Amino acid sequence: MLSKWLGDSGREDSVQTAVDVYREHTPSISLVSGAAEVLRILGKHFKLGLVTDGYSMTQRRKIEALSLESLISTIVVSDEIGGRSTWKPSPAPLLEACARLDTTPSRAVYIGDNPHKDFFGARVAGLASVRLRLSAGLHSTCEPQCKEAQPDGVVAELREVPHAVDSLELNVVRARECRSSYFTFDPSPGHCTIDEVSYREDATAAVAVIQPDLPTPEDARDA
Repeated sequence: MLSKWLGDSGREDSVQTAVDVYREHTPSISLVSGAAEVLRILGKHFKLGLVTDGYSMTQRRKIEALSLESLISTIVVSDEIGGRSTWKPSPAPLLEACARLDTTPSRAVYIGDNPHKDFFGARVAGLASVRLRLSAGLHSTCEPQCKEAQPDGVVAELREVPHAVDSLELNVVRARECRSSYFTFDPSPGHCTIDEVSYREDATAAVAVIQPDLPTPEDARDA
């Protein structure tokens, strides 16, 4: 959208400058109301990790602006571990978060909001998952494109997250253990496949891997 607008304005040479300014500026942003308190509550009982997509410089500036390093034990910017090839729905950043937190995927819970890329990757990586479906959320009206992209649970408010994680722990939901991280993903409806994935009951959740919806304008997200 940004490129099209500049092109229509006869300013094609300004596209890269505009992209650089967006990626390098220090954003004036804040966490959704109640998010910090929820993270503190979870942090008393679980090791917390953040997995976020986007270009490294841009995401690091958002993380700093939101003071997330004081609330979360480890932060994985997917761009830093393999570039665009390791952005979600790749399971790679989730597996990296588990490794840094010294846990296994079968003992982790992933909390996300985007059914187009969050829960499919979690399933492949072997994590249980919970969808945070805030009414005003960016992806609140999106639906999973196939059964493999379904989360294990859904909550409508941030305050419900600790209970959802605790319920997964107490009920010992079906955990996912993958023999292989190989998978294919086609964003068109109904096209999700997982190869060589097995399912088994496992131990209780011990880690919450949280993905807050870091503000990113749609028109610059993939610039």
